[in-house]
Amino acid sequence: MDKNPFLARKSPPPPILLLLSPSSLRMASFNPNVTTLCPTMLQHAPGGSNEERALQVRETARVQRREQVRQTTPDLNANVFPPCSILQIPCPAPTPQAIIGGYHGTPELIRIFPRRRAYTDRPCMTIGFRVRGQPAPYLKDILLGRVQLDDGDEELEVVRREGWRRIRWALDWPGYDLPTQEIKSNEFTRSRIAEKVAGAVRELLRHPPCAPDAPWAGSDWAVDRVFFGDVRLVAINYYPTVWVPVLAFNERT
Repeated sequence: MDKNPFLARKSPPPPILLLLSPSSLRMASFNPNVTTLCPTMLQHAPGGSNEERALQVRETARVQRREQVRQTTPDLNANVFPPCSILQIPCPAPTPQAIIGGYHGTPELIRIFPRRRAYTDRPCMTIGFRVRGQPAPYLKDILLGRVQLDDGDEELEVVRREGWRRIRWALDWPGYDLPTQEIKSNEFTRSRIAEKVAGAVRELLRHPPCAPDAPWAGSDWAVDRVFFGDVRLVAINYYPTVWVPVLAFNERT
């Protein structure tokens, strides 16, 4: 007996291609049936019309989309920063002069430093660092006073709520077991803790305490391959009893 074709299992709908600007790309929700293409993907496709090139990169885009969902956190306001993931920092709003001159900024890609397993789950709370609304300032700029952190000198509500007298924090750098440090609760502001982190990273890069663990020797995060001016502070996460900075550097292309 022939099966009723209308009762047959429906095949999934074909992927829908969306061409988004870089600014709107970071706000896109990743629908399983939608393949998001950024303009640069079409620019590097073979010749032909935009429609033909879009069709030619369909399969490549699907693979890249899966990698993007796996490695990239679209929202920097989220308090989850998976180690080794890539985050996209949106361009700052252009000035009227820049718009008239035809300038369009390019979003930055940063890669999060690895962290040990105990500091990879969702933290209890997170404090982010921004300068004029832009996340992930450079540690060197913070240490030299070149930038002023947003809400940098304001007392943090979490200190009042928890009634802490001292705060413990630890620099988690791949391959090194670094000691926990303390800071007085009345000094626990964004600016102060950022300066502490920047100073600790600079000291580590200048005077490494010992040879790193074998898996990290020669990696992108080895102290002899990291330039202090490239390190950025994304946030500081709180896990039970200790705060851990989330560090990053510009993605190398």
